[in-house]
Amino acid sequence: MKTLALFAMALLAFSPVYAQNVLSTELPAKFDSLQYSLGARGVGQACLTMSNLGDSVPCQPALLAKRTKGNFMAQAAFGNSYEAIENANHLLNKDVDATFMKSMFEQNRIMEMQANGELVFLAPHFSAQFIPYQISYTSVIRNKSYPVVALHALQSRIWAVQTGWALNEEIAVGAEASFNERKFIHTEFDAFEAAAEDGERFLKPRTQNSALFEPGIIYSPNLAWRPKLSAKIEGIGHYNHHYDELQDEPGINVGIGATPPLRWGRLELGIDYRKNPNSNYFLESLHAGVSYQFGHMTAVSGLSSTSATAGIMFGLDSIRAGIIYSSTRIPFADDVEYAQSIYSQFGLQI
Repeated sequence: MKTLALFAMALLAFSPVYAQNVLSTELPAKFDSLQYSLGARGVGQACLTMSNLGDSVPCQPALLAKRTKGNFMAQAAFGNSYEAIENANHLLNKDVDATFMKSMFEQNRIMEMQANGELVFLAPHFSAQFIPYQISYTSVIRNKSYPVVALHALQSRIWAVQTGWALNEEIAVGAEASFNERKFIHTEFDAFEAAAEDGERFLKPRTQNSALFEPGIIYSPNLAWRPKLSAKIEGIGHYNHHYDELQDEPGINVGIGATPPLRWGRLELGIDYRKNPNSNYFLESLHAGVSYQFGHMTAVSGLSSTSATAGIMFGLDSIRAGIIYSSTRIPFADDVEYAQSIYSQFGLQI
């Protein structure tokens, strides 16, 4: 285990330092992650060593080396208000006028939402994923006497394939290739700026296309608790535009995990290091997660410096469903707000 710890520390030493956000609101962590599945969210994104989840492609492609059967899934996930998804679609896909901008100051003080639909094929050594529509939205209104809106909206379309192979009984390697189309808004404005003649400039979407190749490796010695050390290099590839908001510099994510022996069910514990773009503090880049599988049920929970999650997922012969509760910290200047969210997912598998 001492060797594992030294290896993890060496990888972290080479992880890049990201630029700080210039706005008074931090960019939501979901802007920096392509893992939108309910399972990954449920374990707080601490999924680099997790094989219990099974509701989408694995976070670590090397885990495909241990997969023994194949299946196809079509599913959709949705969280929180329909009003938020209408806002996001209007902002990203329609013309914005002064009337719409004014209406934003009359909405709920905090709005947060994510939704996506995906097709997934999983097989031994291989997976494929197509997400035709994926959207996330966060808005915060502060200061009633001088209202300020902080707004984050992101729409994506993703194609991805993965492969994973065992080098021996303890080491497996894998890789993921993906093509991503993104349209986003990350801005902040007050009521006077919204009323200005050119106020719409604050809500002009920007776009980015990227082609990425992301290799991974996992080491799992044959010990009682089946410890795992996992590493994945993310963000390697070509971008047609670079934006600080999307944090597209390559970086190394590292995870450690274990599967304690139990008489009933299967328990997985994991801690991942995923660089927090809003902080240089080590502890604020850690994500802890746990999953417990018993029969057709999987209970999940996760914790990080910005969120806490808990939920349950079910996978029957041809139906998959789940629900997750999430509390997310939304920093704003010298204050902090919390968004309470409930996310649900339903799908079919064959």
